[in-house]
Amino acid sequence: MEAEYLKTKLKFRPLKTKLIDGYYIEEHFTPPGERTQIKGVFFGRESIHILLTDGREIITPLSWFPVLEKATTEQRLKFTIGRNGRSIHWDDLDEDLPLEVFLDQY
Repeated sequence: MEAEYLKTKLKFRPLKTKLIDGYYIEEHFTPPGERTQIKGVFFGRESIHILLTDGREIITPLSWFPVLEKATTEQRLKFTIGRNGRSIHWDDLDEDLPLEVFLDQY
């Protein structure tokens, strides 16, 4: 069976073309060359905001993380970012969250 070529209506050339599940997929972006890391963390009233080195900001409800949801503001703010930049740790809460939890790759 010949793979179907998916055409785009965009007026610029694709950077890459991949064959996925029998389809050619045009990619119109260049992913960062280095592995994405956590650059910063802050909290909204009901959310955690993760700032990444590739420019993305991930906003996730605190209700996804019961330990953080129940914690005081002071406890939430006492975190460290792991040496590899891929996790967040709260010593006082005994809570560790890898970046993958926020990216649906866990």
